Amino acid sequence: MTSWNGTRRDLIKTTALAGAGMGLGVSAAPAGADRGDRLPHGKADACIMIWLGGGAGHIDTFDPKRRGDPERDLPGSYYDSIPTAVQGVRVAEHLSRTAKLLDRCVILRTVSHDLVGPHGAASNLMHTGRKPSGTLQYPSIGSVVSHELGTKSDEVPAYVVMGYPNIMRDPGFLGARHGYVYLTQTETGPGGLTRAPDVDRRRQQRREMLLGTLRNRLRPNGMVFVLYGALYSMGRFFISFLRVEQNVYFGGALNEAQIVSLLVVLITVPLLVYKAQFVRQGSRRSAPARRAASAEEE
Repeated sequence: MTSWNGTRRDLIKTTALAGAGMGLGVSAAPAGADRGDRLPHGKADACIMIWLGGGAGHIDTFDPKRRGDPERDLPGSYYDSIPTAVQGVRVAEHLSRTAKLLDRCVILRTVSHDLVGPHGAASNLMHTGRKPSGTLQYPSIGSVVSHELGTKSDEVPAYVVMGYPNIMRDPGFLGARHGYVYLTQTETGPGGLTRAPDVDRRRQQRREMLLGTLRNRLRPNGMVFVLYGALYSMGRFFISFLRVEQNVYFGGALNEAQIVSLLVVLITVPLLVYKAQFVRQGSRRSAPARRAASAEEE
């Protein structure tokens, strides 16, 4: 990897040019691309976000100002500041241990927003990097990391939330696949991901095969839509008897809505029966293959 020798301002300019190039359909390479310069790529394979909702203010932690005086109505920090491992950078006096390690940290003192209202909108901005939208729900930083890096192994979820879940931590348009596992017991871990003592690996595999069969039988492709159409038509047929409507078919016994409902039922019910038989046949055909796979594992 080529090292980055530019300043923060150079990085911002390069990023802006890249965004403009993507929008205009032109090359977004930085000015020094011909010399082999490339943007730096992080080596981290995980991200830990500690969210202190309602925590201490920035002027009394990592962005201290001059000492204020309430009696003289002088604005500023409530505590004194101390030097850190980074020359010229100071933090509040209560962060003495962190001050010694500040050369391994990056403090963003330029984060701001123009959102007016409760803290929820600003918190959403910090979790998603976007302002709240009335039409689109953006993914949280945990879901973005899950989408970009995935899981390290099958035994570890890609995204875990400890604390309280809310919409700011949701996967948004990335979908439930990149949602979080809500961890309530930090000492023992999520109980739903651990097998019970009396369930060995073979028993778990049999349970998973049974669950897969039930899922396919209850929800083959298109079955939910067809089932919805059948149930809705049945309900619509009987509700029409309670409404004051003009019945013009079959001697005034049925109206147009009921005729349409009957036609939909006549189409969807046979289709449901056909798809259910198709799934059962597929399950019987795949049973020998599953038994052979189980025998190979043994």
